[in-house]
Amino acid sequence: MTITVDKRKFLIPCILLVAGTALFGAISPVGRGGAEVEDRTPGDSVAAVPRVVFEEALAELVNDSLNVVVDRDGALHPFLEKLTALREGKSGVVNILHIGDSHVQAGFWDDRMREHFFRDFGNAGRGLILPHRLTGTNEPRDYYIRTGVGYEGHRTTSNQSGGKLGFTGTGVVFTGGAPDVEIWHKGGFDAVTVHHHPAAPFLAPPDSLLLDMQCAMGDTQYSTTYYLGRTVDTLRMEALFAPADYVPLYYGFTLHGGPSGVMYHAVGANSAAFEHFERQTTIPDGGAAAVLPDLIIVSLGTNNCFGRNYRSGALRLVVERFFGAMAENYPGIPVLVTTPRESCNLSGGRRVPNPNIEDAVAVIRESAQEAGFAYWDLYNAAGGRGIAETWYGMKLSGRDRIHLTESGYRLVGDMLYDALIKYYNSYISVPEDIRARVNVLRPGSAPVRDPYDSFRRYSRLLAAGDLYRISRDLI
Repeated sequence: MTITVDKRKFLIPCILLVAGTALFGAISPVGRGGAEVEDRTPGDSVAAVPRVVFEEALAELVNDSLNVVVDRDGALHPFLEKLTALREGKSGVVNILHIGDSHVQAGFWDDRMREHFFRDFGNAGRGLILPHRLTGTNEPRDYYIRTGVGYEGHRTTSNQSGGKLGFTGTGVVFTGGAPDVEIWHKGGFDAVTVHHHPAAPFLAPPDSLLLDMQCAMGDTQYSTTYYLGRTVDTLRMEALFAPADYVPLYYGFTLHGGPSGVMYHAVGANSAAFEHFERQTTIPDGGAAAVLPDLIIVSLGTNNCFGRNYRSGALRLVVERFFGAMAENYPGIPVLVTTPRESCNLSGGRRVPNPNIEDAVAVIRESAQEAGFAYWDLYNAAGGRGIAETWYGMKLSGRDRIHLTESGYRLVGDMLYDALIKYYNSYISVPEDIRARVNVLRPGSAPVRDPYDSFRRYSRLLAAGDLYRISRDLI
């Protein structure tokens, strides 16, 4: 008896398998023993994004073959697809939330990332601004938040219960009368979202600045958005009325700009470690979903590495618990973990490399991979062991060899963006139809319902000036 085999049955699965292998190989360039990122011709209709050009002296500090994003499960694919849509001219806002310690709070690292994303993908606004000064700590230089009434400030590193904190890790309670704030941002904004306690009185701009029509579409019990009739750089907001269970607690503000592009939010806290932000992931509804993140970047670990009591196993438990909380409370949101760079301890009056950093970096990398997250190994990309003294000699690091100068943080921002762009360019070099098929097979790629679709739709209509359609849809 002759058996006839229809070879076509095996053709499509084989094509998908080969394409999937090629795709994941291209976008996960670090293999078992190092990597080189290959320049490839971009596919379909999207042009490659130019890579970062480093100054000659700074380029020598960057290990280009290790300055890569490792994403073996394709966790960042949905984020890359949304960036691709922006490059194709489609409308929409792609939100990035960067959480971390003092390296992020300083504002230089995220500001550099903003510059790059705005140039290549469009500017949708400044994003989050936090009342750091009101909580007794330093604020980035491009904005301020002031008030003329009494208040109490709270932050994640000093508030163990987390009861007066939102996802921002900050909270301001007004104690000296009706709440009012003044906000300034050097780049200007045309809408503002107030992040607040559910029982907080509404902080509102003056009527003369509001559009004629204000809708609650997209507002939640933890956030209220106001659309302004023009772009401003300074805005004063006052409480309109107080509910019966008055709780004048506010967590921060989001400043909006253009209708399309990237919005880069940063939540940094001096001295923060993984355990501080673990508490912030569990805040229901007032959590990170308030900024609709399409990507969460986690830059923690430096403060977990100091002291003679450091234990690798203890750090692993803390990191795995935090990553588990992230996965549980923000399901379906891509996460990129960055490792600490080398820092130093003071020993015998001399600065010496912190002996715990290398182990901590390995723990963070391994834990990120086990959680299905992508990671970027800044420690090795920046030169590895012994490089802190070189960075200090080039005025990229402060005297403590822990914190960086503005130039140092800008270099780190350049490095991370370049790693992301190498990844992005490799990703779009794969034809769109193959990407779509492989992404369907990607682990954990089940669709997640977007509860903010009406808000995004309203924003698009508002940007187009189509108030008639908004009114009609609400009738």
